[in-house]
Amino acid sequence: MQPSKAASLCYKHLSKEDVKMKQKAANPKFLIPIFLLAGALFLAAGFFGLFSTRSAMRVGYMGHESLHSWSGRYALLDGTMKHIIRPKDSQNILQIETVTESGTISVEVKDAQGSTLFQKDHMQTGSFEIPAPGKVTVRIKGDHHKGSFAIQFQPASPTEG
Repeated sequence: MQPSKAASLCYKHLSKEDVKMKQKAANPKFLIPIFLLAGALFLAAGFFGLFSTRSAMRVGYMGHESLHSWSGRYALLDGTMKHIIRPKDSQNILQIETVTESGTISVEVKDAQGSTLFQKDHMQTGSFEIPAPGKVTVRIKGDHHKGSFAIQFQPASPTEG
């Protein structure tokens, strides 16, 4: 395939191989595999819980999310957020802490099979510990909530004998 006369004039300082590479890079067919790969990486990151999903308005939000914990502090949370949290070795207690200054917050925790381990609406300031044998999906719903939350795995407390 011969480069067009316009391409030859535009790229007259380039070699024929460089012109062909420029034309190939401009070809949309060349971009399809790149977009497919980027999409697959994005879906894999979501599957493995590397980021949270949300359909919420957040004002003044400062948060931290990792594989093993999730926390946030904000002036307003209105809507739903979801994050997958995994335990570290020998951790099987999920600690949930909430602070409510105004509005309401609800927390739901499901195990990998989709069974509900914890569900509480209209939570006030407090702390809860629940047994969680593996990775969990946490869903937080705020209704004009001002406050914070912190969720993380803890090692089981040794039993007193």
